Amino acid sequence: MKITPLDLRKQEFKRAMRGYDAHEVDAFLEMVAKEMEELLRENSVLTERLRELDLKIDDYRNMEKTLQGTLTSAQRTADDLKKNAGKEAELIVRNAKMRATRLVEEARAKVTDLQAEVSALEGQREVFVAKFKSMIEVQQRLLEAHSLGKRRPAIAKPSPVMTSGGVAPDPEPQGGRTSDYSSLGNLFLEAESGDTRKAANPE
Repeated sequence: MKITPLDLRKQEFKRAMRGYDAHEVDAFLEMVAKEMEELLRENSVLTERLRELDLKIDDYRNMEKTLQGTLTSAQRTADDLKKNAGKEAELIVRNAKMRATRLVEEARAKVTDLQAEVSALEGQREVFVAKFKSMIEVQQRLLEAHSLGKRRPAIAKPSPVMTSGGVAPDPEPQGGRTSDYSSLGNLFLEAESGDTRKAANPE
């Protein structure tokens, strides 16, 4: 199932005792939605750029074919002229060949440059895909963790015990309770960084 930024913003959770802080969940979902919108925008730009480059490559390939046809036609014309004009025909042939060869080489060089740019853009798109997958995985983990948090039973506090002096000692503070939500936020950042390095440096 595809998840859109609008889906993230509209996602609602049931409230439960000792569940996640609603404001923190909303803030995280908003952050993820904004990141998804930016990634989708980048993907759209890259896709359009690739389409334009593909069209340019086709144009230059067609130009190369036309120039090859021109070179063949010039050769034919030169053959006819050689029969009639000798040295003058040879000069025309030489100039025509040089010009056609130069134009063909320029067209091929341009195609090579465009293909290199296409490869670079495809690499950027791979980075985008890696980031997008990482974001979806973290979002799924957040939803799963939230679901587990709703089902986790509350731990009853121990009753105070009277001391010999008749005063019940204060219960010990429950230390070590940290926000699972903050950990998931860090997990998202780490996963995004790792997948970006993997896509940028494939083995």
